[in-house]
Amino acid sequence: MFEDVPFDLQIISFTFDGNPVRYKDESVIFRWEVQDAAKIFINDKEVPVENSFYSYQLSDAGLQSFILRIENAGTQKTSSLQIKVLDTPSFYITQNTDKLRKGKGEKCKIKWNIQNALSANLISGENEEINLTSERELSPDNTTDYIFEVVGLDGRRVFKHIVTISVFEVSVVQFEVDKNVTLPRVPIKLSWNVQNASEVELTDFGIVEHQGEKIVDCDKEKTFTLKVTDVFGVQEYHQRIRMYPLPLIRSIMVPTPQINQTLNVEMHFEQKQLQVDINVDTGKFPDFRQIKSEIYVPSIPFHQLELTPRKDWWQKMEDFSKSLTKRITNSISSLWNNRAL
Repeated sequence: MFEDVPFDLQIISFTFDGNPVRYKDESVIFRWEVQDAAKIFINDKEVPVENSFYSYQLSDAGLQSFILRIENAGTQKTSSLQIKVLDTPSFYITQNTDKLRKGKGEKCKIKWNIQNALSANLISGENEEINLTSERELSPDNTTDYIFEVVGLDGRRVFKHIVTISVFEVSVVQFEVDKNVTLPRVPIKLSWNVQNASEVELTDFGIVEHQGEKIVDCDKEKTFTLKVTDVFGVQEYHQRIRMYPLPLIRSIMVPTPQINQTLNVEMHFEQKQLQVDINVDTGKFPDFRQIKSEIYVPSIPFHQLELTPRKDWWQKMEDFSKSLTKRITNSISSLWNNRAL
């Protein structure tokens, strides 16, 4: 028969690496050496028996205890460690810009508020001690890193925070047209030259080279836009093409000419001897209505009479004939009356 051999359960060592004063959000590695342990716990969290270390991230500030517990057959043993956890320095830094235009005299205003630190320095070529809360205007000539270096609450550890102010050459843009006012469909030359840009875009042509020219024609007023993209954003440059006004002829109204043409018509009346028989005994006068006047009208080509309505012409001739007949009748009557007296 075998005799029962008691378990020799013991913790040979329990340690952690690093300083006993630590900062929040740091990781600490615990190490141990044990004998005859069936189960192992760190702060009641079971870890594999075959492991001999455990990594833990510190989350709370203050004095914290960590307990190693091992068990076997209802027997347990423990060991503990303490770590002082400090708040990590906090950097609250704001700036109105992180990009400046080179040679333009622009400034970047920085404000800072550093907490959980004993002291602070601002390093940029020189090491300058600064207050934990302050502000400053900076105007570097070139891209510069400003390092905020602070000493933590343990008085030994140094924390750093870097603020970069970038300085860039501004975009130089030339955008021209050979004429701003033209006629429809007359060619126009657009030309451009852009420096210190990442992308150039032209209306109707999309992305183009940083330098070039295009020949275009327009049938109406139009604005061409050159979009230039650089580190400061997108800038737009415009060229407006205008058109000379052209008259719009809807219709041509030509007044009908009034043509007055004088037609010289020579009319000859042959005077003939008028013989009238009068019966003295009866006093019977001849019927003058039977007397006909003869009018000679020269032959006139028809096309020369087109300017006067045909009806009006013959009406005038008829009126003239009646008037002449009446005048002749009155004259004869007057002569006869005078003779009788």
